Amino acid sequence: MAGLGIAHLPLFIVRGALEQGSLARVLDDWRPAPLRLSALYPRHRENAAAVQALIVFLRDALGGS
Repeated sequence: MAGLGIAHLPLFIVRGALEQGSLARVLDDWRPAPLRLSALYPRHRENAAAVQALIVFLRDALGGS
């Protein structure tokens, strides 16, 4: 936007601008190396429903396994 160059951004951030045509995809076949993330939580909370729900949500949202 505003001629500032190329950026690698998450789709949820730029979806509106792509749909409006103010941004365009370039290098569409390029993919970055996978990013590994870990969830850390206290041992006694490992079976807590809220912790499990957050892990499932992040896995689904970020496309992990």
